[in-house]
Amino acid sequence: MKKDFLRPVDVKLERAKVQIDEIFLLVEKSVADNRIKFSCNEFENKLGYYLYVGDYTEDNFFEELSVRVGEFIHNLRSILDNLVYALARVHNDPPKNPRKLSFPICENREIFDRSTIDILEQIPLPARETILSAQPFMFGNLPGFKSESYVLSIITYLNNADKHRIPASFIAVFDELYINGKIYFDEDDYVEINETQKFKIQLPVTPKLKFFEFHTEDFIYQIDLEFKLSYNIAIEVFDEILHIDYLKNLLRSTEILVRHFRNNFE
Repeated sequence: MKKDFLRPVDVKLERAKVQIDEIFLLVEKSVADNRIKFSCNEFENKLGYYLYVGDYTEDNFFEELSVRVGEFIHNLRSILDNLVYALARVHNDPPKNPRKLSFPICENREIFDRSTIDILEQIPLPARETILSAQPFMFGNLPGFKSESYVLSIITYLNNADKHRIPASFIAVFDELYINGKIYFDEDDYVEINETQKFKIQLPVTPKLKFFEFHTEDFIYQIDLEFKLSYNIAIEVFDEILHIDYLKNLLRSTEILVRHFRNNFE
């Protein structure tokens, strides 16, 4: 019977798996379909050229991606809160004070102790210890650990941003630029370009964004270039840039956390 208390959690975990697959299918298809196009143009003074992002305002897959990621993150946060409610039902069904129940995520022990009294007193003692052990501040002594990089901190940050401010902000991390073609300085004089450049540059991509300038000593008569840009998509979290694959880690970590609590339902 107690295992049935976890049913809402399990259903949402399965939904989260579907959501993450849909997110990455959207990314892969949007990149393959060139929904964000890159073009080049010469400077007004004709002494060089620049690359720019096309105007994809009416077909902005980053906006669509933000909405889907927001739904996915909200689902993960909801899984944790539903888990605490299920644990409270193990302790006393129905819980005595359900409005106080949520999964606490605190970066400070003092705040945790002060703000979780009404939560922890409603759940089994082993579950209280597990919740404490999962708090970001418990890892503060690990070399190089930053609590804002912890999965539960990231879930909280993204969920709060999506609900109260703006959806997730995406960054394009450019990896390789391939250029092929000719730059004409008059009808007959030209420079042929066929090269590949590797770099790691992170840019918030917006419609009509100008980037990657190339300067010349002579006036450009005409540009006849084709180029390809390979890039990855990342999410800006706190002051860090996290590859979008990190979303999968958030799901895995949530699954592992739920697994740790299952013994309370035996």
